[in-house]
Amino acid sequence: MVGYILGGAVLFSIWEDWNLLDGSYFCFVSLSTIGFGDFVPGDEIYSGQGLDLSFIFCSMYLMLGEFCI
Repeated sequence: MVGYILGGAVLFSIWEDWNLLDGSYFCFVSLSTIGFGDFVPGDEIYSGQGLDLSFIFCSMYLMLGEFCI
């Protein structure tokens, strides 16, 4: 469980330009279904050509985490 949260924190720190503490906080809050809404991924979702794959991977990460954890 810790590895899944830390892995997500690394990915979100790269994709969303968050630091590791913010990324791990977002992952913990989202996966524990608390969901305060103070960190919302999506600032970097839209590129010049359309939908970026990070949005799809973010959704898959959260959906798989809800079922596995």
